[in-house]
Amino acid sequence: MDTVGKPFTVNPKILETAYELYLKAPQSNSPLIDFREVSRRTGASL
Repeated sequence: MDTVGKPFTVNPKILETAYELYLKAPQSNSPLIDFREVSRRTGASL
């Protein structure tokens, strides 16, 4: 079976917003990013 997918790309605004949320998250072994909040702030769909 041969499958080819589209390359993964990220809008710079989405990446920047996710990074800001990451920096604001409580620091633990695995800080969480709320992608619903990213969507709300950027207007991007999930």
